[in-house]
Order: sequence, then C-alpha cells, then structure tokens
Amino acid sequence: MKENPLAKRLHPIYKDVVIVGNGPSGLSMSYVLAGRALTYNGRSHPDAILDAALRSTLQKDAVITESDLSSLAQCVESRGGSTPLGHLLDHLVRPGADAGLRLPPVVDWSDHPTRSLSHVVIGKGPPGGTWKKMDGRTMTLSLSSWMELPGLPLHESEVGKKERVTAEGVRVATSTIADYYQEYVHKMGLQKYQRRGIVTSVAEYDDADDVENDKKINWVIEGRDLHGRKFRYLSKYVVLACGTNDSPNRLGVPGERLPWVHHSTKDLDEFLRRQNPSKEDGPVLVVGSGLSAGDGVLCVRSHGATAFHIYRGKQGLSRWLPLTAYPEYLSVHELMTGAATCPTYRGTGSLRLARCHNGANGRRLVTLESSEGNSEVLEVSAVAILVGSAADLSFLPRDDLGLQKGAVDPRSNPLDISLTTHQLNRLANCYGVGPLAGDMFVRHILGGVVAAATHIQKTIRGIN
Repeated sequence: MKENPLAKRLHPIYKDVVIVGNGPSGLSMSYVLAGRALTYNGRSHPDAILDAALRSTLQKDAVITESDLSSLAQCVESRGGSTPLGHLLDHLVRPGADAGLRLPPVVDWSDHPTRSLSHVVIGKGPPGGTWKKMDGRTMTLSLSSWMELPGLPLHESEVGKKERVTAEGVRVATSTIADYYQEYVHKMGLQKYQRRGIVTSVAEYDDADDVENDKKINWVIEGRDLHGRKFRYLSKYVVLACGTNDSPNRLGVPGERLPWVHHSTKDLDEFLRRQNPSKEDGPVLVVGSGLSAGDGVLCVRSHGATAFHIYRGKQGLSRWLPLTAYPEYLSVHELMTGAATCPTYRGTGSLRLARCHNGANGRRLVTLESSEGNSEVLEVSAVAILVGSAADLSFLPRDDLGLQKGAVDPRSNPLDISLTTHQLNRLANCYGVGPLAGDMFVRHILGGVVAAATHIQKTIRGIN
C-alpha cells in the first residue's frame, strides 16, 4: 500500500460522510445516517392516486426507498419552493396538510443499524444553524408542526411542553424552534456527531488512500475550530447542508460597516435595547422590501422608536405571503402601501441609501438620493439594511456548483443537482440538501435528505 502524505499532516480523521452545516438539513441528515429509515405503515392517504401508487409498490413495513421515489413523486402535484422529492416526503409525513387536514403519517421511522455510517456535522454555532441568530421574538411563518425534524414531534419535546405547543401546530417564536433543535440533538443521540467550527476548504483528492483506515478518499475537508485550531477530515462523501443565510447581503455603500449600521433584526434589537431611543430622537432607517425588512420595522416600533423605511416597488409585502394569515406583516404592508398611517412610520419607494457617515458631535447621518439625482441628509438613531442573505460556499470552486451568475438562491439559482439523488451534477460524491437544493422550508427538506442518504448508503454498502 502506498504511503499517504495526507496522513502526516494535522492527523486527519476519516469519516464516511462530512456534513457541512448544522441547521435543520444537517441535523436531519445526521439522524438518517445514524441508522434510521422510513417505512410504509399501510395507512390510507387522502390523495387517491398517491395512495394507489403506494399500495402497488410497497408492502407494509417496507423501507420506502425500496421503491422508486421519483416515480411516486410524479403522483404529487409539485409546487414552487421545493424539489419533487421534498414535496413527496412532505405529503407522506403530513397527509393533506395543505388542505388543512390533520392526519397521521403514512410512514414511520425505524432503526436500521446496518445503514449507519460514520459521519460528522460541522457547524459554525450551536445546533440549529441560523435559528440561533434570529430575533427570538419573531414568529415563525410556518406552523410549529411543519418545523419538526424526524423522530421528535415538537409538541412531545420538553421545549414544546413548556411552551404548550399543540399537535395541531401553531405559529411559535423562533426562539422556541431554536431551543427545540438543540434539544433534538440530545434526544436523538446525535451529540457525538457534532463539531463546532468553520470549513475553509473542501478539495477533491483523486486516488488518495487513507492508510490507517484503508479507505478510498474522495475529499479532504479543512477548517478551524472556535479556538482557531485547524482540523482536517478525509471522507468519501460531502453533504452541503449549510443553508442560504450565512452572510447578510450588503449594499456596498460607504459607511456600511459603521457600528450603528446593522444587517440583522437580532443585532438591531440588541442595539436598540442598549440605546433606548425615543420618538424625539432621529428615526431608525430600515432598508429593504421583503419580510426581513418587515421584521425590522416591527422591531423598531416595538422599542417605541420611529421607523423610516425605504424600499423598492409598490407591492408592499403581498408578493411574499397571504397577508390575512399574518397580521403583523399585514400591518407593515398597509403602512408601505398607504392603506394605513402611523406617527412612528414613514415609508417611501422613491429614495435609495447612498452613504452612512458620522457627523459632528457624534451625530449619525445618512445620505439619501432620489431617482432624479437629488439628495438629502438625514440624522438617524441607527440603520438596518435588511436585504436578504446568501450562502457562503467559498470553500468550493464555484464552477463545480452549476450556478448561474450571482449567489445561490433557492427559487431562482439553486445548486445544479440530480433530483433523484441530490448529488451535484458537476461534482461526483458531493450532495446538496435543504435551501441550497431548492427546498426552502423545513417541511420540505426531508426528501433531499432521504435521497442523498440512500444514494450514499447504497454506494458504500450495496443496500437495496
């Protein structure tokens, strides 16, 4: 056996699979790779076509991946915001949910130790990913039952019981979901797979061998932990599960890095708690046209301050949500469109932020410009630039991701993957799950997770 030069540096650790990202997608992937599988329990499905397809292809208690999931997915009407398999698994776990039905799943999780693979989940922060970074008071868009991870219903968790979450599902605070995801890791026995750190490089190694473990190596994953110490993993497979919220989008205007300019509602909230501005102080400038900016406006007003909101277009928030189901966003939408007025809100779609700068005597100033080129200087208490976020995939060559120009976007620019296996079409042995692959909501991530895990398991161990 030839000597492996990799083994001499940083004492690399071998894992069958390295998962980058410890949010809902990464945790779900770990749960499956720890030796679990979905089995068909034989219950009736309200969709007659899907029910017939299930009964004709699966025996009771059979692992669902024994059938062709892609064919089953064709029985379900696909919608935007999810992959075909994501939509299928959502239908199996939550039958009739879109129609308001509360029916038991037609699949159950069961232990299959022979399917378990050695793996590690690398995340920048605590388990749960970006959920720990959100303003904990913000309410979820989805019902609580749609935020659950495999094997632990939210209402049965300690967090759910404390918050009196019901099985039917309600909107809950994002802090509840963040706490649930941390509890999930412990309840499901996934602590041993977790590692805190930042991945800095994922590089292909053709024909590289791990001498100690006698394994074929496809990838070398490098990074550093929270103390700055470097680490290296050797693996056969890599799963990208890091979501699309790593880095807040920036406008690139002068002064954007001043300490009173913020790019998340949580940072804005903490700043306003410390500063405690009043209506008599300068307004808080909120920049953005989406739900994040709506959260910013709500945050500012909750502190008794005045929001000066600049945005694009005249649609308000109606393009994002059915607003009648979300009263807090409806209130912001009505202010944006002029259907309502409020002394603590001023909004305009005709100005853009051109500059943030410090003035004399500690004054915080912004320069705003109109489409005609006219400018005005406004004194503010703070600025919140809330224009979305993007995935940080700088550790991989962009050309191999199959992206169009611009950042990864779940709707318009997801990773170029096989919809059957979730393997990247231009990068063998690398998989994308969750928002990176086009599954925008937690309820839809399971399809990609099961597809990727099954393909990896079959390749390694020939499981049918």
